[in-house]
Amino acid sequence: MATISHSVTSPTPASPFEEALADVLHRFGARSADRAQWVAWALANPVFNLDQLRNYLMAPGRNPYGRRMIFQNEHIELIVMNWGERAKSLPHDHGQSEGWVRVLCGSALHARYSAEGDQLQCVEEQRYAAGTIFHAPVGMVHHMGNATAEPLVTLHCYFPPIHRMEVFDMEASRAAIVSDDCGAWWPDSDGQIVETRVFGPEHAGAISAMSAMSAISAEASHAG
Repeated sequence: MATISHSVTSPTPASPFEEALADVLHRFGARSADRAQWVAWALANPVFNLDQLRNYLMAPGRNPYGRRMIFQNEHIELIVMNWGERAKSLPHDHGQSEGWVRVLCGSALHARYSAEGDQLQCVEEQRYAAGTIFHAPVGMVHHMGNATAEPLVTLHCYFPPIHRMEVFDMEASRAAIVSDDCGAWWPDSDGQIVETRVFGPEHAGAISAMSAMSAISAEASHAG
């Protein structure tokens, strides 16, 4: 009598990279008050390196960096960025998200701003070497860039995923909230602009002048 043999296929073991990613997600889900520190600790895993992420890299093209989503759910996202030579982003926030950035290779410029009304003031500039991990708290306005003509690759973890990021084009005195698939640059397509506003010292001056004219007109009307 013939018998039917059944071959049992063992599940494919997870790669070290997949295990490290699972660790980030586990630590994020298992912690509450101190989850930010635990995510930073998990992101420091040496398996998150350029060799593991090379296949995810996108060329910058016309933008400061190529942006590739590695993982995203409703709670957290992991993005790798491949920067052009001496390229830099526009100043921007991260909506209501918190995050951590790890420099995988190269030398990263980082500038932090304070926002007062319709003006941004750079309050701190730093340079981060490969291996550095730094915090991006909720509400921070900053820009990043490639300090050299050598490759720069950075790994970014945000929670929750970035929504309603605002970018600031200081040279053109304008700001925009951009769609969630846009990076920290002025969008090439109007479809990536959610809303815009005039921004910068010129705008602040114009508002002051208009307010002064309104006050003069009001006084004249009252006097008449």
